[in-house]
Amino acid sequence: MKHILPALLFLAMTTLYSQNCNCDLVLNNLDTERINLIYASDFDIQAGDTVCIPSGVYAGIRFYDIKGTAEASVTIKNCGGPVIISEEVYSGITFEGSAFVHLTGTGDEESKYGIKVSTENPGSMGIYLTNLSTDFEVDHIEVNKAGFAGIMAKSDPDCNRPETWRSSGFIMKNLKIHHNLVHDVGGEGIYIGYTGGYKTNSNFECGDTTIYGHWLENVEISNNIVKNSGYDGIQLNLVRKNGVVRDNVIKSYGTQKLYAQNFGLCIGAGSYSIYNNRVVNPRNGEGQGIQFINGESGSKIFNNILIRPNLHGIFIHNRNEFDNPDLGYLIANNTIVQPELSGIHYNTAITESNNQSKLGSTQEGVPTFFVNNLIIDPGNRFEESNTWKSLPENYLDFNAHQTKIAMEPYMLTNIFTRDADTLGLKDWKKNKLAPSNAQSSVVDAGTDISSTGITFDFKNRARPRGASFDIGAYEFNIRQLKNLENLERQVGKSDATVAIFPNPAINTFQLTNSSHSNASIQVFDEQGYLRLRLKNHDVSKEVDVTGLKRGRYFLKINYPDKIREFSSLILE
Repeated sequence: MKHILPALLFLAMTTLYSQNCNCDLVLNNLDTERINLIYASDFDIQAGDTVCIPSGVYAGIRFYDIKGTAEASVTIKNCGGPVIISEEVYSGITFEGSAFVHLTGTGDEESKYGIKVSTENPGSMGIYLTNLSTDFEVDHIEVNKAGFAGIMAKSDPDCNRPETWRSSGFIMKNLKIHHNLVHDVGGEGIYIGYTGGYKTNSNFECGDTTIYGHWLENVEISNNIVKNSGYDGIQLNLVRKNGVVRDNVIKSYGTQKLYAQNFGLCIGAGSYSIYNNRVVNPRNGEGQGIQFINGESGSKIFNNILIRPNLHGIFIHNRNEFDNPDLGYLIANNTIVQPELSGIHYNTAITESNNQSKLGSTQEGVPTFFVNNLIIDPGNRFEESNTWKSLPENYLDFNAHQTKIAMEPYMLTNIFTRDADTLGLKDWKKNKLAPSNAQSSVVDAGTDISSTGITFDFKNRARPRGASFDIGAYEFNIRQLKNLENLERQVGKSDATVAIFPNPAINTFQLTNSSHSNASIQVFDEQGYLRLRLKNHDVSKEVDVTGLKRGRYFLKINYPDKIREFSSLILE
């Protein structure tokens, strides 16, 4: 066998696992102490093959030259139970020179994350896609410790390897990173693309030659959970076409407390849609919100929830000229709660350009739309300062006065408030930010922007569900409203034989005059939300409602013989 460490045991194919997991190849006898090197040529791995890692605990695995095709990728998965990668020196799982590969932890139905990776070295990654690797899908992996990034995908430029330079034409494409759990890592949770060098400036030179990192295209980072990352939760850069960051949950990030490396989402240098992400900075945490630098015209940031971010909720700066002078960004339906400074900060000043005469000029002539955003209780108090900025800039802060004037026609139906108690949200102090009822001031108060392609809310429910768009990330759940209307109608016409005693009640009530010995009881509040469910309840026993708030409730009572009755209850 070629290219193998002396201490590495022979890797064999096994019929048993092949039958259980539909494997074409099983990597048996992986080393538990030293890095495992897997060369495609040694195992004759072909496009369309399924390669299985049997359940067990192993040292790191490094794959070389694994190549499928667009029509038939190579799948690598766990088999027979969870796979645990515990590596002390190198990265956990690395791919070099590979393409059209699907790495997945779905090989065991009992494990949500069937592959679990931990690494010890300060510079190590949990999952690392590098050395001109492209066309990858990575899902259902748990990185529970990494010296640096949890998941990294890029090939940094190297002076001795011109093939890594942008000028070589290499593009990392078709990258999907989804449904992974990354936590307790020293650097970024997820780190995709080279940092530095967009269109004009670069931070890398080889002799007298300025070098740029490779482009990326068609990148989607979705449905991941990132917790306790030392640097940014998710960093993505240089996606020149179709960059999507959506439906991720990021908590407790920037724990190393390094300025400019402590964003929930750090996105830039390309074309993006950033939506339905939830970023929560813990109380007394030092994590900022979303940083968006050098985004191209038409990029969108919408339906995101940002809770207690340091500095600004969303910081936006296009340091280069817009690629389309008639189109900026769409910033819509975001909910931002208690940012340390302003809710959104927007800077259009050109600081990077091949045209020296444009440096320092602003781009207020390029329309960027700020629509249907909800910003609650920002920390800035510009109304107390002696600058041109005043109370509105606490919420939406433009870097230059002329930019504010130019953008005023594009600021539509946002709600800016310091008094969230008046909004009619479920419980904003507990981060429950959806409207609680149809009378909420955010319901149907927005501008219909369906024409922009935004036709869903943070929960991926259709927008609009009422007369118009709701403001903020959530659309009011009209199903609950219809449920409420139905309950009121049923109670109004009910000829129920059952009685509720006492009514009004304090802590308990009981069904009386019932001809049945048991019933299933559902208790709904005035907004139509189910608050209590009891199945096969003995009607001779009291119902404990001490956990419910005082107010009016509706009861739906189902008996075993399919008789259904409705009633109302007052708690006082």
